[in-house]
Amino acid sequence: MEDNEIELMDYLDIIWKRKKFIILSGLAIFSLAILVGFLLPSKWEVDGLIKPSLLVSQTASGEFEELLLGKPDEIINQIKQGSYNTEIASRLKIELAKLPKIRAEKLDETNLVRISLRTRNKEVGKRILRTLFELVTEETNAKTEIEIKGLEQEIDNLNKKLELVRQRISELEKDASEIRNRIRRLENEQRSTLQDPSRMETESLTMLLFSNEIQQNQWYLSELKELLNKKTLEEKETIEQINQLNQRRNRVALTETVKEPIPSLSPASPNRILVISISLIVGILLVILIAFFLEYVESKKMESNP
Repeated sequence: MEDNEIELMDYLDIIWKRKKFIILSGLAIFSLAILVGFLLPSKWEVDGLIKPSLLVSQTASGEFEELLLGKPDEIINQIKQGSYNTEIASRLKIELAKLPKIRAEKLDETNLVRISLRTRNKEVGKRILRTLFELVTEETNAKTEIEIKGLEQEIDNLNKKLELVRQRISELEKDASEIRNRIRRLENEQRSTLQDPSRMETESLTMLLFSNEIQQNQWYLSELKELLNKKTLEEKETIEQINQLNQRRNRVALTETVKEPIPSLSPASPNRILVISISLIVGILLVILIAFFLEYVESKKMESNP
């Protein structure tokens, strides 16, 4: 324990002995750190938000759910891999090597994608992100347009089907109306014959024929009513399908920019206070080590020259 205390006191003695060197060197390093900190170029962060396109899909249970056509993770991976960099550089006439690194992340519990970069030129940064947003929008909306066309084709086919069903309903109603009129006419003729006092026994066969024909027409009318009910139900189902598809079509959301690219109010880097603080601490430690080394060299010289 005593040896440790002696060694600690020796270290403190060395620091005190070399205090001028340590203080002057520390001030020089501090001044140099401040100079370097303020000479480092400022960089602003430019960021924006985009919302990928989505489509409403119907599940097997009949419920509707949102289906993302441009998945945030896919967009983020493409940005990180630099898939859009060549096209951005080409459109803006910027050297690919000078294009700043573009970052992308998904905001928690949302489908929003935050895209950012750091650059010395705020305006160039805004132009880069705007161009990137355009490319992402063009790519994801192309997929959305395919889905929209598919929905519109389904709606068109159902409308054609609905037209045929309604045409068939009209034909069935017309046939049913004619059969009803025929039944009424036959019943009137039958009634007239029965009420005729001069009718002969031989007309009993005629009455039987009237009855058979009326029954056949009634049976045919029942078939028409059944077919009419089926076609009416088919019409309602088709209309419902068209309405559901129209709802899905109307609820398709294209990729949109939620927040336009804007630069930060103050430089995002470098953190000058942090740079100066770390430089000062490292510099003082280095100066103290140099002081111990000088003391060691001096002691060795004294030992070699008693």
